[in-house]
Amino acid sequence: MQVKAEPVGDLALISRLIQATNLSNRVEEHYPSHHLWQGPGVGKTLKALLMYILSQNDHRLYRVEDWASNLEQSLRWLLEEPDFQAAHLSDDRLGNLLDYLSRTPSDWIRFQRAHNRALIRFYELESQVDDARLETVRIDSTTAQSHRAAEGLFQMGHNALGLALPQVKLMLLAMDKANLPLAMNAVAGKNSDDKLYIPALELAWQQGLKPRGVLVVGDRKLCNQTNSCFIADSGNYYLGPLAQRQYSPADLAQARQWIEHQAEPAEEVLRWAAGAKQAQPIALVKELPGRQLDSTQGGSHSQRLLAVCSLNLRQRQLSRLEQRIEQARQKITQRFVRSRGRKTLNTVEQAESQIKKILDENKVTQLFSWQIEPPQDPLQPCQVKLILDTRELELEKQLAGWRVMATNAPADKLSDKDAVLCYWEEYRIEQHFHLLLNKCTALRPIFLKKENRIQAMLQLLILALQYYNLWQYALRQQLAQQEQDFLTNLVPGNPGRKVHRPTTSLILGALKQVQIKN
Repeated sequence: MQVKAEPVGDLALISRLIQATNLSNRVEEHYPSHHLWQGPGVGKTLKALLMYILSQNDHRLYRVEDWASNLEQSLRWLLEEPDFQAAHLSDDRLGNLLDYLSRTPSDWIRFQRAHNRALIRFYELESQVDDARLETVRIDSTTAQSHRAAEGLFQMGHNALGLALPQVKLMLLAMDKANLPLAMNAVAGKNSDDKLYIPALELAWQQGLKPRGVLVVGDRKLCNQTNSCFIADSGNYYLGPLAQRQYSPADLAQARQWIEHQAEPAEEVLRWAAGAKQAQPIALVKELPGRQLDSTQGGSHSQRLLAVCSLNLRQRQLSRLEQRIEQARQKITQRFVRSRGRKTLNTVEQAESQIKKILDENKVTQLFSWQIEPPQDPLQPCQVKLILDTRELELEKQLAGWRVMATNAPADKLSDKDAVLCYWEEYRIEQHFHLLLNKCTALRPIFLKKENRIQAMLQLLILALQYYNLWQYALRQQLAQQEQDFLTNLVPGNPGRKVHRPTTSLILGALKQVQIKN
């Protein structure tokens, strides 16, 4: 008798968790399989593709069939398909699946709405009636690049990595509870973020987000006047920092002076870190006098303004300020030393131009004035004396680490300290981008060519992120209920390390070596 071992690894757990949410049947309800479709139906084929993505951290279709060829018996059991063959997951067949899912966008919106509501109920994520806290969602954008010509969705635009490749821009909205992503909108990569928040919110409402009473947290572009008024007029709340266009440095300087003249100083905000024995101070906060914000539609709402000083950011900015001042001084001093192979700055115009350039590069132009004395010998450089403006320097130091945040949530629903702590969790949305682009689904770079298939794949990747984060949430909830502070034997090469907040990738990684024999 020949015994064959298959590396089933983490697939049994992934399959069980997907099955628990009835995904395959729900897909079949919205996308019934054609009578000529052979092998597993649309729902089970989609499930198998999700299993591959979550297990292998890869979205490339051409690799799925080879992966399945080593797991045919396991997949027959996990998919409950006795006649399953690896060819049922060929790249052509999976391409047809993506074509089918992208044929009518409204069908996917209806499916995603039903699926989101099912997940929220299954994991008990509905807000309780007696819960005084606001239900919070976070929204932000990222980009994914691809090696192709700039056309359609893929256009040249700014990205944080500085990559000179055509890109698509992704606007993602996720709930704070369970860090559950609800909707993602893909647009051409050349678009600016300012006008993408409203369409993303409207899509999220269509796909199951509660339409009223939600706190939307985002960056400075979320809190421009158009977006703020739209959120307020829709019966929701916003929270985020203000850009200089909404609150200038001069306004911030006046706010700092106002705070210093108040009887009660800014309050300290404490935050508990995972595994910490006591809370640590992270910021100072003081609520400023509010203001009325008028919308173009004729409405208005009250906007609260919170002056916030990040203690770590203040320390870094003060340290960096001293470094920039010293660097500027050294560069200017060195530049006016005569040197072979370098142009001698022997006129006032040349000297002034070079001084401005160096000060601007180090972002300290406003801190210095200067005196230039032209040389008597034209072969010698000008003599320069830099004068540090101590008043401007003191103002820079006073403003270091300070910024103003805005919200329309009343104080009884969101106190100033709670607002700071809420915004401090903004890293949650960045975790989604890291999982989406680099780790869980490895979307960077995008390999698919057809735009409709790219749109469908992005929808599937949202499903993958949902399961990834929901399992992580459920695990941590279970550990909390069992009063277990940490797990061990999860970190490769360091089995004794205590993991206080285990992740899905660590759990799945610990199961990679599991095999079944048949």
